[in-house]
Amino acid sequence: MIKYQLRIGGRTKEVALDPEAGRAMVGGEQHDLTWQQIGPGRLLLSLDGRQVRAFLAPADSGRQVFIEGRTYLVQDEQKLPRRRRGAAGQGPGAVTPPTPAMVVRILVQEGQAVDQGQGLVVVSAMKMETTLCAPYAGTVSKINTRLEAKVAPGEVLVEIAEEGQ
Repeated sequence: MIKYQLRIGGRTKEVALDPEAGRAMVGGEQHDLTWQQIGPGRLLLSLDGRQVRAFLAPADSGRQVFIEGRTYLVQDEQKLPRRRRGAAGQGPGAVTPPTPAMVVRILVQEGQAVDQGQGLVVVSAMKMETTLCAPYAGTVSKINTRLEAKVAPGEVLVEIAEEGQ
């Protein structure tokens, strides 16, 4: 059993994986989980019998995980600095695309309060649109893109100041 303390979308969860048994405990809930790498940064997950594709992209302090049009910043609590600095791209306040894409809609403005999971930017790649969502509640501190901009994974499109920071 491999145990982690993961920060997912700004909330810490205890996660235990047993790859041999195909099980995962997330926040005290047990799930059947298997995965198969189907390409660079691409996984085919089977979660409780339901198959979904996941895309992974590196982030400054973890990984961006894209599943069914939603974006989650996943960070290992053990690897996070004890005190977060407010520089762009550090911590979970940055939103970045899963693949090279073009910005087709910007759904928020600087200074706007956003809820966790709220759509921020819509990008298009190979005729498929993906809405990048807020990883947690906060305030949009900076928008680093424009309509029709060509963007790449790791490029920070929206920065969010976490609520209470």
